[in-house]
Amino acid sequence: MMRRFLMGCLALACTGMLASPGWASSVAVTAYLDNVNPTDSVDVQFTVGQGVTEQTVGFSTPYVGQINWILQNVSGSALDEQFLGSPTTKGALNPNGDGRFMTFCVEGTQDVYIGADSTWATLTSLDQVPFSYDGLSIAMGSNAATVLQQFWSRHVGDIKDSTTAAAFQLDVWEIVYDTTTDYNTTTLKFNPHFDSGKFQAGNNTLAVNQAATWLNDAKVGIGGTAGYTTYNLYALSDPYLQDQVFGVESTDVVAPKGGNPNRPSSPVPLPAAFPAGLAGLGLLGAAAFLRRRRAQTCTI
Repeated sequence: MMRRFLMGCLALACTGMLASPGWASSVAVTAYLDNVNPTDSVDVQFTVGQGVTEQTVGFSTPYVGQINWILQNVSGSALDEQFLGSPTTKGALNPNGDGRFMTFCVEGTQDVYIGADSTWATLTSLDQVPFSYDGLSIAMGSNAATVLQQFWSRHVGDIKDSTTAAAFQLDVWEIVYDTTTDYNTTTLKFNPHFDSGKFQAGNNTLAVNQAATWLNDAKVGIGGTAGYTTYNLYALSDPYLQDQVFGVESTDVVAPKGGNPNRPSSPVPLPAAFPAGLAGLGLLGAAAFLRRRRAQTCTI
């Protein structure tokens, strides 16, 4: 029986676009969600929206970890197809030539499904996600995108088991949702709070403590990637799907697309009315959550 991979964060679209330059390329990327592994159970809570639209949703999910896909099809410009690869040719979404790639969720309340295909409509710069059809997701912005790129480069290689995979996903959500309050732009240090803020996590002490340790790393946020493999990060986005982030090693031949390793060629500027946020990934096991989430405030 197909399990529903529900992401647990409500989507909030901001009223205007980011001040920093973003880009997006129109593509059609289809991938089969094979599994979430390694993964662990964590209680999580997301607060999304702003002002009168603000909503808080909490739930317990066993699917906090590394999301593993099998690439089915890529359609776009010739340069985008070359960059992303195909099921039979190497690229950013087929780094090993076996059609497999992994992502982490940057959106808490949209859905993807284990045992089914998902198709995203946009390859975009990291600062533009999350984004959703219902206007609840707010894009993370350039500061969070920078912190996430540095965090990914320093710690993606530390994913060894269920605890570290869950901790990595928790930190991705913490950076996406709470950089505004927990990142000091003067000292360039991140001070995570998993018991407060727009993203919260609990009921898994090992994973939460590991996540806090990684984000308390003094090098996260100040370009501390020396001695580590540097990754460039990209997002797969769609108004009706959970947005995903994936990394490409900066030394990989597929990365310097169009001569710029940080941005694929043929960028399409996002229109000003395009909502700038897609909310995350929660892999819930309870379909009833969708029926309750708009009326019920949950706490962890």
